[in-house]
Amino acid sequence: MILLLPNVVNKVAVTLTSVSTLSSPYYLFELENNQTNVKYYFTAPDQSGYPESYNLFFVRVKTNPNPLNGEVNLVIGEEYSYHVYEQINPTNLDPANATGIVENGILRYELLENEREEYTNTNTTRAVYRK
Repeated sequence: MILLLPNVVNKVAVTLTSVSTLSSPYYLFELENNQTNVKYYFTAPDQSGYPESYNLFFVRVKTNPNPLNGEVNLVIGEEYSYHVYEQINPTNLDPANATGIVENGILRYELLENEREEYTNTNTTRAVYRK
């Protein structure tokens, strides 16, 4: 699972090279909002000094993103399914033009724990099933 936080450059470490079929691949990230099914795409250069062990990407969530520079605009508090595609083109943002998927998973975009508002003095009854 990947966790992204607002107002910081997020370091995302994944293991992609070991399952890639291309010799020097670039990676396309596809994020799909699990509530709205809206998809977001971005690429980022691999910053890892040891890509045979892990791949490192710097990802930033911004209002006006540059998707070719590891930037994406997401909704805070939402959960996304992510797919990482390998490709030969560093500027491609279309998964139909990529070689194939090398990783799938879940991504959350959340506030830091100390920035969240907690309400502890109210009781809420929720009905799971009513007939």
